[in-house]
Amino acid sequence: SVVELSTLSLSGLLGDATYFFRAASLNRAGAPNFGVTVSSFLPLNLGVDITTDAISFPGLVPMGGSVIITTSTLVSNVGNVPETFRLRVTTVTPGSLWAPAAAAALDRFTAWAVVNSTQPNDGDFAVEDKLGDAFLNCGASALNMGGDQACVTVQPGDSRTLWIKLALPTSTTNAGPQQIRVLAESVRAP
Repeated sequence: SVVELSTLSLSGLLGDATYFFRAASLNRAGAPNFGVTVSSFLPLNLGVDITTDAISFPGLVPMGGSVIITTSTLVSNVGNVPETFRLRVTTVTPGSLWAPAAAAALDRFTAWAVVNSTQPNDGDFAVEDKLGDAFLNCGASALNMGGDQACVTVQPGDSRTLWIKLALPTSTTNAGPQQIRVLAESVRAP
């Protein structure tokens, strides 16, 4: 007897689905003799991975100034279904008075984010791309500069390149170092 395949590995299966399998042996004439059909449910697994959650400044930026972070960050779908990403920004410096806001002010900074494979220009960041304390869902325009990437319905295993623009507070009551964190999560894409 000749066994041509003793193990079968499947990839690319989506979660929240039941898969049915059956195997057959072939007789000498090549006719199949099927065994019992078995099923297996693959549970839903949502997951997102961000290569870094700390923003590094490319140099000294004065209060009231703005900068596009030139180090790209990858956001990846590590789940097993298509996902839409959500982003928010916060400070993690203990005792800091800094907080995200719609416009830079005393101890208030503004952060924008877009996805694209190449570095965006200053004008590529729009009002709908502003991050805050609450998660902002990627959408047709939000976090999407109209380039070659979008963060809606990201397939399992796919990544998006995230770019951040930051406007520093106009002035601050805390002259110490500040740590700003970008957080990502995912929701199941329809």
